[in-house]
Amino acid sequence: MHVSLAPDSIRSIDRPCFESPDQAAPLLHETDLIIGVERDGDARAYPVNLLSYHEIVNDVVGGEPLAITWCPLCASAVVYDRRVGGRTLEFGVSGFLYRSNLMLFDRKTGSLWSQLLGGAVTGRMRGAKLRGLPFVQQTWAAWREEHPRTKVLTIRRDELGEKFTEPSSQSSARGVEESNSPYGTYVSKVPVYFPNSHRGVPDASLVLGVVDGGRSKAYVVLALQRRRALNDVLAGEPLLLAADDDSLSVHAFSRRVGTRTLTFRAVRGGLADRETRSRWSAASGRALAGPLAGARLERVSATPAYWFAWRNFHPATAVWKG
Repeated sequence: MHVSLAPDSIRSIDRPCFESPDQAAPLLHETDLIIGVERDGDARAYPVNLLSYHEIVNDVVGGEPLAITWCPLCASAVVYDRRVGGRTLEFGVSGFLYRSNLMLFDRKTGSLWSQLLGGAVTGRMRGAKLRGLPFVQQTWAAWREEHPRTKVLTIRRDELGEKFTEPSSQSSARGVEESNSPYGTYVSKVPVYFPNSHRGVPDASLVLGVVDGGRSKAYVVLALQRRRALNDVLAGEPLLLAADDDSLSVHAFSRRVGTRTLTFRAVRGGLADRETRSRWSAASGRALAGPLAGARLERVSATPAYWFAWRNFHPATAVWKG
């Protein structure tokens, strides 16, 4: 573990402000990625480019205190319940990194928490664990289509919002470009910083990591995008890994619906299950037509990240690479 910045040098958002999709539209493009969270009918979108400047949002969604976390160096997003042992914690950016990954600190005890481990590693809270919650990482257009009344974490009213109206110039292999992402150059150089492969997967590859029953598995995103639908089992839980129609996002669901375990295949415009031939949305896990119309698959907590980061924190992970 090493420190590169003082605590709170990267300031978390502790009093988040939101706006409507129409208000957000001028600074949020259709293809921009967001972290989408829905709890008890309360849908909220957190633009990834804005999270790159803050890394943590302490929020309350559907009455639940949540921490929406994003580590730009690992491209890892995780959403946690902030309640631990009867306490509701507020998290900040510690300035420490462990294996290139974000270390949080809680403002009540000063304990350090690992984003990808989901637990406290120093301080009075050492050994405590956070509960990860399901979320989606997808394009703004895809999220808005499914959640037209969503709230959007405001860019316009953010203290760093001017960076989106006056993008900075950055040098890249393609020359000088304007970008509102502070890590645009880093992303282009990840294959240079992490040039090796492990278990046949380049370290710079994006994966979707799932942990269940003490077991972990990583699914190579590019392979999932090509496959579009994968039926799998992890720790006895039947899983569906599915790619969005926009081919930019992948999702993890349980294949159990009531007492049934369904088997899925990709079809034009989404998915179909072999048992009832119902048609499903790959983005939302909702049955659109057929005998199961209106049913919804339960979303499984899954973490997008670079392969180097996932395997560093889950060395015993299984891996699916297509």
